[in-house]
Amino acid sequence: MKHLNAFPATLIFLAVCFFSITFGLSPASGQKQKPFLVGGNFDVTGYAAWLGEPELRAAQLFVERINARGGVNGRPCKNLNRE
Repeated sequence: MKHLNAFPATLIFLAVCFFSITFGLSPASGQKQKPFLVGGNFDVTGYAAWLGEPELRAAQLFVERINARGGVNGRPCKNLNRE
């Protein structure tokens, strides 16, 4: 009789495992994630271009370093200022 009391719990456990595996490994989870978009407002022309150009290059370097380390929680970054 003790085995009959454990049967519903076992059945529920197996159902939860089945659905977590079935829906956890769906084709959508294997797709590549969209990148985080990183951008800024840099003065690369005009009077303050001598400040804006190094700032732009620093932002591009920052994005490259983040992507080299695997991105943010596995998602890459994309620089909006790069054409």
